[in-house]
Amino acid sequence: MKVKFRRAVLGDIKDLQVLKFYLLKYEDDNFCKITDPDYAKTDDYAEDLKKQIEDLKSEIIVAEYEKEVVGFVYGKVFDAPKYKRIKVDSELISLYVKEEHRNKKIGSALVSEFIKWAKSKKADQIKIEPFYNNKKAIKFYKREGFKDYVVMLRKKL
Repeated sequence: MKVKFRRAVLGDIKDLQVLKFYLLKYEDDNFCKITDPDYAKTDDYAEDLKKQIEDLKSEIIVAEYEKEVVGFVYGKVFDAPKYKRIKVDSELISLYVKEEHRNKKIGSALVSEFIKWAKSKKADQIKIEPFYNNKKAIKFYKREGFKDYVVMLRKKL
């Protein structure tokens, strides 16, 4: 299985919208009811993707198999707050691989590609915020070298 990894281009927007819908639907069904999966189908989200693709401090990397986009990773770099000992921080915001292409190391390769990009932007660390009850994601990220760092709590108002 030969998978190609590359920076997303504007021509990928429709494919990315479909993948993001599946990611949000999975999260909505299993972890939280904060996001609306249908947002991924909107022109507003297409415009967000366009901005993310064009933004030099953001990166969307796609996994392509036989000319089909089967996964993506999205993240960004940003200046760390001045009180931190690091200068540049980064966040891996979204990662998704189509179900039929999982367990083939595509997710690991996408994370690795994102790490390379973040390093090229001089990032000192990468953070990821999986849902606390997404045990598969947490196990995956720990296998990729991420460590427990902070617990985020929320209260609905």
